[in-house]
Amino acid sequence: ADVDKPSDTIGVICSSHLDWHDDGAVADGSNTDEFRQRTKIGEPLDGIEDIPRSKLRELSLSQWINENSPKQGTSRAKGSNDASSKPVSAYVNSALLVASKVTEYLMLADQMQKNGSLSTTPLAIIKTSRIVIGVNRKHQIHHEHDTEVPPIGTDLAGVFDVDSRDTEEHEANPENDSPDIVIREIVHVNIDSPLEMDPSLGSVADRLVALGIVFVELFSFGNRIFDHEESNGINSPVNTTTLGNMNLNRTNPKSTIMHTQKKHSYEESNCPSAIVARLALLGIPHALCALVEDLLECNQEEFCRDDAYRSFEDVYSDLQLMIKEPSKYLCNNGGPRLVMSDKLYGREEEIKRIQEAYKQRANGDCAGVVISGEAGVGKSRLARIIGELNRAQNSGTILGGKFDQIQYSQPLSVIATVFDDMCRFIAADVRSQGANEIVALCLEKALGSQAILLSKFLPSLSNLVTLDSTQSTLSYCTDSAESVRFLFCKTVEILSSYSSGPITIFLDDVQWADPASLLLISSLLQSSKDNKSVFFFFCIRDNDCQHSPDSTVNSWYQSIFEMPLKHITLANLSEGGVNAMVSDTLGLFPRLTRPLSKVLHRKALGNPFFVWQILETLQKEGYLYHSLRGTMRRWMWDMDKISDLRISENVLFLLMSEMNKLPSDMRMGLEVASCMGANVSMVVVGILSSHLKVDLAGILERVAEKGFMDRVGTEKYRFVHDRVQQEAYKTMAEHRRSEHHTTFGLAIYSQACSDNDDDLLRISLNQINRAGPGTITDLRQKAMIAALNLKVGRRSATLTDFAYAYFCFKNGISFLNEDHWKHQYQLSIDLHDAAADAACALSDTTGVQSYSQAVLSHATSLEDKLNAMFTMVKSLRMTLSLAEAEIYAVRFLMELGEEEPRMSGNPQLDSDISSMIVTVSSMTDDSILNLKQSQDKKLLMLMNLCHEFFYIFQMVDPSRLSSVSLRMVQLSFGCGITELSPLAFAQFGVVVLSGGNAIVGYRMGSLALKLARNLCAPRLISSVIAVVQPYLAWVAEPLQTITESHQHGHTLGAQCGDVSSSTLNYAWFCMAKLLSGGDLEVVRRESCRFLKELRSKKQNWGFLCASITYLLSVALIEGPNSDVLVGNCDLPSETHIFAFAVERKHELISFGIRTHRLIRNFLFRQYDEMSNSSSFLSYLLERKPPLHSLFIIGVFYQGLTSYCIARRTRDDIWTTRGNAALTFIQHWSHSSQWNFQNKVLLLQAEKSFTCGNLTEAQNFYKDSITSARRHKFIHEEGVSHELSGLFFLDRGLRDKAHEELLHSVRCFRTWGAYAVADRVNILIGDNFSDTTCSEGHVFETASHTAEDSTKRRYYLDF
Repeated sequence: ADVDKPSDTIGVICSSHLDWHDDGAVADGSNTDEFRQRTKIGEPLDGIEDIPRSKLRELSLSQWINENSPKQGTSRAKGSNDASSKPVSAYVNSALLVASKVTEYLMLADQMQKNGSLSTTPLAIIKTSRIVIGVNRKHQIHHEHDTEVPPIGTDLAGVFDVDSRDTEEHEANPENDSPDIVIREIVHVNIDSPLEMDPSLGSVADRLVALGIVFVELFSFGNRIFDHEESNGINSPVNTTTLGNMNLNRTNPKSTIMHTQKKHSYEESNCPSAIVARLALLGIPHALCALVEDLLECNQEEFCRDDAYRSFEDVYSDLQLMIKEPSKYLCNNGGPRLVMSDKLYGREEEIKRIQEAYKQRANGDCAGVVISGEAGVGKSRLARIIGELNRAQNSGTILGGKFDQIQYSQPLSVIATVFDDMCRFIAADVRSQGANEIVALCLEKALGSQAILLSKFLPSLSNLVTLDSTQSTLSYCTDSAESVRFLFCKTVEILSSYSSGPITIFLDDVQWADPASLLLISSLLQSSKDNKSVFFFFCIRDNDCQHSPDSTVNSWYQSIFEMPLKHITLANLSEGGVNAMVSDTLGLFPRLTRPLSKVLHRKALGNPFFVWQILETLQKEGYLYHSLRGTMRRWMWDMDKISDLRISENVLFLLMSEMNKLPSDMRMGLEVASCMGANVSMVVVGILSSHLKVDLAGILERVAEKGFMDRVGTEKYRFVHDRVQQEAYKTMAEHRRSEHHTTFGLAIYSQACSDNDDDLLRISLNQINRAGPGTITDLRQKAMIAALNLKVGRRSATLTDFAYAYFCFKNGISFLNEDHWKHQYQLSIDLHDAAADAACALSDTTGVQSYSQAVLSHATSLEDKLNAMFTMVKSLRMTLSLAEAEIYAVRFLMELGEEEPRMSGNPQLDSDISSMIVTVSSMTDDSILNLKQSQDKKLLMLMNLCHEFFYIFQMVDPSRLSSVSLRMVQLSFGCGITELSPLAFAQFGVVVLSGGNAIVGYRMGSLALKLARNLCAPRLISSVIAVVQPYLAWVAEPLQTITESHQHGHTLGAQCGDVSSSTLNYAWFCMAKLLSGGDLEVVRRESCRFLKELRSKKQNWGFLCASITYLLSVALIEGPNSDVLVGNCDLPSETHIFAFAVERKHELISFGIRTHRLIRNFLFRQYDEMSNSSSFLSYLLERKPPLHSLFIIGVFYQGLTSYCIARRTRDDIWTTRGNAALTFIQHWSHSSQWNFQNKVLLLQAEKSFTCGNLTEAQNFYKDSITSARRHKFIHEEGVSHELSGLFFLDRGLRDKAHEELLHSVRCFRTWGAYAVADRVNILIGDNFSDTTCSEGHVFETASHTAEDSTKRRYYLDF
């Protein structure tokens, strides 16, 4: 036999002349004519390999059956190798391989005939005595020693699991008495064709019947079962089976049962059925019996059933399914109940894309997958199965939650549950790794004092970090929602980094998520873009999002397309997908279920959930039934009736009709459960049982048995799908729903009050609010519900869920009586104030105006108007309606008895500021810090209103800031300290310092920071740092420490939800890093990351501050003409930013750009721009903005620029500008030698050089270099070296000049300013081209750039 073939093809020997003995043994013939046909039809069997002829044995199929078939009623003694005792399961599995090879041989032979080749398989030779089996000698069948062949009729379900094992291993361990079944390896199949054989091929049907007869003998273990009356015993061998000696007619003379239906009706007395029934009695699996019967039916011509085979390809396909899925087809698991498989059907492309997304996540290119599609399409199932698969493959963890359309629990409850589980999991994980202390330290640093706030959502956080339960959390946050989002993101970032495997977060039905959860999801996605340990799965109904009346959901859905997510839209199944699903559900071959599946696909439009609903309905109606076919069980159906059924396109009527057929108590149970949402807890079931006086738990248990709900442990009942819940809810009329919601809500409310249960309280309120005020006529009940809405809304607001809080407040107002301003005055004030606050948090300006104006119109005292006044001003400021905000703020300020803020330059204002300076100077720090605190409501509101003026006047009229800060300090000293006093001290310190008093100004800043800490107001520390560090601290503290303080302020602001201060501090951090000589590559990287974050959050005002730092860092590294991109988007140019700042009168931005221009122009010697610039110092003294450290650096570079131009032009005006800059810097150097000594020395050197005092200039250059090095200003050391080198070059001291210029290059490179270093290198090359530089720096250019040399040549003309 020729078995030398590649593993990816199937070799078949089509013709071989062999000598035969009477017993069926095969002897090698001397004249063997054979050829091979190779094809890829079908898949090669597992285990086929090249085998040497010496290890190959050939025998006829008859002999193979006799040697391997089990014999009835015998047992094998331990250690016996008697072939007659082989177990049935091993034999059937091995025989299946033989059947598959035989079928494949005949299939290929038919294909050869169709292609015009000579057929080698006449009909007469398709029998067991002519089929040759080639087997591998080393394989044999093992079985358990005490296995006994079962008698006829024994059901062998569940014994056909196959596990191949090399027997050589078994022989090496003879004591191993393993029960595992090892299948003999079938290498090839051949059919002998003697020369005298009848060459007639017969019809395809005849050949299929012949194959069926072969299978009868193969699977009956060689027993004679086709003619029971003539058989002397079931063990009689069949050696002469032919078409002629079997009665395969449809009608048996001994049985005249009439057939009234052709499709799917069977005659028990039919001979093929009788033969197959005998196979079933032998324990052959039902699917295999059905296959044999469908082969024997092929000769019935026009009377044959639809199930009969039409080709060898179909037979081969079914055999392959049995081999590949034995648990499905060989275990006789079919029963009268439909069971949906967990398999995925028709989703190969989607699975591939999801697997690719997982791989991209490992590379940091994808944060997750969004699976969208209509209800019932299989989104959740796909996500769960793929998530579990990847969890198993990657040793990771999958955590999940599901949002509910109706039932509204605690805000963020779904996400909080998911991440609380994550905390528990990681806590156990890090304990096993011994990393408890490290994780605790990381969390303490990241969360700070706000860890206690996060623990309200994540109780298991206490397993990871120690919490101070004595701290109050509510007053610590500027914006609790922002704080919570930041805390969640940092926690996930830290915990995922210590997880032993990847973590998959699965959130289902996101279209029902509350707004707070949607915002948190967006924040998590943004912060996890580069996190390779976390992968997000979202399932969402895109149609519900796009057509949602809630703009928050729609906006969120549109925004996620900008995030690093892979979007997969799940369509309905194709006909093939539906057929695979139906085939698996019914346990039948796909060819048998294809007609039924075609009808189901058309009626359900391919929706998997609807297909399943139709199948269940068809079973209940009797159109799909489980029937005995002989002794075989299988599903049957009436195709004609199913095709004629009128089923609406969306199939929802099936649910409705099935529900309507339920008993009245079960329909009532469904109605009650549907009012509660997708699930109903056992606690609520108990409450409603008492209220309705029924056994609701028992009713829902029966509903679950009907398949409409599932019981989840002992906790709750859950609808099997939310569409079932929705349809159950729709079965009720509108008025009945409202009645249910009201009565159920009041019943749950009574129990919630008794148990003091907040969760029950929210559930009860949700039910009552859904019904609305129209269902309650009792005025006391309505007042109670209005107050309940206020209580729950306030609690939701403190937990960051402003959307639900707003919903509660509006509902509370709707439950007020018509004359509520008269009889429910305080409740009306509280609800309207709360609604205005929530509307402000949600940027609903119309809502703020409406509810605030209602208070202002009906309030009877100024005190009751205060909150409405403040909320209106704050809302207008937040929406940048600054002019209108200023008008209202001044109006309200005057109503409080205050004066309108005065402008700078007002003599009385200057006098008052001087008086306050004297007061502060006369008091010790302790006496100021120990000033009494006040909780006076009017004082607090006045301070809040002045605080709003800070935001407004910074952008509209900075000249009034000094008046506002003075008034806040006066109130703090005169009326008492409030939590806004630290910010007032800081702002007043800026006013004092800008007036020239550095000592008192810096002291006020220090007091502000100490007071904020004493007041335990961490939410204010970030904003105080944002004022003190850039405007005050530089007069006494090193710029390098100011950089660290800004980074700390950024973290504190994020922890407390102070987005503005957090953003501002990070912008100052990047700027201070650059100005203090920090690594420019770090500045560029961090400012770029920061810009991307700001752009994604659409924080445009912070974006401008960070942009100018980023632009300067890129220019210093790459060159002043470099193209700048952030996130594949162009940044606004410096010119555009400057024009915007001038238009909006944003002094800080415009001064910042002027300073950056001075630095860039000087370092790149862009003389045209330098010569055309106006005096920066004169503009600074004229405008008198708060003195930012950036502006002092700008004056320094103006001085350097002025002296350089003065030497070139001999124009005294430039010398005058330089001298003015020197005087200005000298003034501030008295306060901070660290920050300004080297700058003063360098300006003095430049002045001496310009004035011709060369000896003095040389000493100043040397001292400035030493000072810059000592104070760690590497960039200014480089500037000093370069100017010193140019000084020596001008004097003709070339060696000294060369040395200084080389030092300059080193300093600029250390700083990271490669483009500046290139410019100095070019200068060296132009002036020292005849000099060899041993250090190799001459003509050295930055390796990271390949720009044209003309772009890099910046000459200094002397």
